[in-house]
Amino acid sequence: MRKLLFVVPAIVALAAATAAANPDARVVYGLSERAGIMELGVDMPAKLDTGAVSASLSAYDTEFFDRDGEEWVRFRLGVEEELDLPLELPVDSWVRIRRRAEDRDEDDKGYSRRPIVKLTLCIGHRMDEVRVNLTDRRDFSYPLLVGADALRTMNVLLDPREDKVAGEPVCMKDAEDPPVVEDEEAEEGDNAGDEQDEDSGRDQGDKGEDGGDGQT
Repeated sequence: MRKLLFVVPAIVALAAATAAANPDARVVYGLSERAGIMELGVDMPAKLDTGAVSASLSAYDTEFFDRDGEEWVRFRLGVEEELDLPLELPVDSWVRIRRRAEDRDEDDKGYSRRPIVKLTLCIGHRMDEVRVNLTDRRDFSYPLLVGADALRTMNVLLDPREDKVAGEPVCMKDAEDPPVVEDEEAEEGDNAGDEQDEDSGRDQGDKGEDGGDGQT
């Protein structure tokens, strides 16, 4: 048994080194890792969960507006250590997220509608563009949830015995400054983007994680 305890971390370390040398190689990460978001120039704790389908980022005070004929979203990042300043990103699409039965009110439609943005996630040496929905996760343990779709895109295998094995997100050294804007009244815009239905998964994290996408 003692030999096995030494072998597992060695395998994880070898996989991380291989991923750094070969971006197409699979890499093994733990249940939680430090993840960077290149477009926002920030990094934060993230929960990796194959039981969730999509990725979710904590955002609040969301406002939608039109810019050059495209729909954009202005929001504040729900991460404690980051400055409480508004950020802006183009909306890629929309998704309908099923709520768990225990979270529904009598008149609840059974789902919430969330905007999706494209973000470049960096975990360890691995970096890929993934689709992330925005929702308020300030009551949950992790501001960023990385679901099965994003893990597949990043070619990541999840080892439930491991935690925080990737280290700091290396690619954040080249991150851009975040697209911060001054506080201003949001412009009126059409927020009727395309909707998508996703199968429900479940985030079994602390504090009853929001059931959101049935996947958050």
